[in-house]
Amino acid sequence: MRSHYFTAVVALFLWGCVQSPPGENIVRPESPPETEALSSPKFELASSVEGKVVSVRAELRYVVVDFSFSRLPQSGQTMGVYRGEDRVGEVRMTQSPNQALNGVMIADIKAGEVRPGDFVRVD
Repeated sequence: MRSHYFTAVVALFLWGCVQSPPGENIVRPESPPETEALSSPKFELASSVEGKVVSVRAELRYVVVDFSFSRLPQSGQTMGVYRGEDRVGEVRMTQSPNQALNGVMIADIKAGEVRPGDFVRVD
């Protein structure tokens, strides 16, 4: 049984050698030009803390804020709520950053009228 496997492997090897003449069909990778610098993508950490209000429960005085593209605020941090350039309210973060799920956190409404789409940021 082993001799059949050995014979098959040797036959495949020899068949491959016969199919391509020496020196032909050899693919060599091209080296990049020396003047072209290889660069890797650069990433920068978000330096600001800014989120977007995605849900409001006015009767319970809390909001859900998405900080997906920002640093997460600290628990207990007070932040302003903005609609455009106008400050329309104030919230206090009730969750700690390690409790955030995919950058989404809960905050208590301290002042003003908050709507979905408003932005929350440090004053």
